[in-house]
Amino acid sequence: MLKADPSMRAKCLDGLFNKVWTKEKVPDAWKKGILIKLPKKGDLSQSNNYRGINLLSVPGEIFCRVILYRIKSIVDKAPREEQSGFREGRSCIDHIFILRTIIEQAIEWNFST
Repeated sequence: MLKADPSMRAKCLDGLFNKVWTKEKVPDAWKKGILIKLPKKGDLSQSNNYRGINLLSVPGEIFCRVILYRIKSIVDKAPREEQSGFREGRSCIDHIFILRTIIEQAIEWNFST
């Protein structure tokens, strides 16, 4: 049903998600996943040569995405402009460079830190 008709999918999921949201009760099936290990290259007797993925129910996975995008749109507005870590399109590298420059100048000018 979810693949066959996109408009039907949207109607069904919209009603379902609104019900979950207003009642604040997530179905138990959405909270459970099946952990699958996928082999990577290398010696398969070593556990670090496997990668784990968690298979969730389709409605639960879509609901998680909806919540993620709702939260992300709010959180991205909240941090100060100086905050760069863990933000899309930004990097901590510039801040590390500035901090390192300040420390080097403090050492060069004999400032105590």
